[in-house]
Amino acid sequence: MIKHPSQAGKVRVFVKGAPEIIIEKCVSFIGQRGETMEMTPEKRDRIIYEDVVKKFARKCYRTLLIAYADYDEARWEELKAANNNFESLEDKETAERGLTLIGVFGL
Repeated sequence: MIKHPSQAGKVRVFVKGAPEIIIEKCVSFIGQRGETMEMTPEKRDRIIYEDVVKKFARKCYRTLLIAYADYDEARWEELKAANNNFESLEDKETAERGLTLIGVFGL
């Protein structure tokens, strides 16, 4: 979590992980022109099955999906207090909802 880079009173939570898992938590994605677009089931399937599996897996790349969620500072503090100050992995996962996909990377 970081203070939002351009909006006072907000925090941004970054998430990284296996694309097939993290993408299920994404409600939007960043389009080619930088606009935020809705994540539809069709888009989700295209990203996972066409973009990731066909392009990256065939080349034996490991893949990583990067996403984020923005929260008001007050909501963030409430969420943190209600989830044991994010001490465990399960506690931290409560903040990984309503994500915006930034990209999928092959390593």
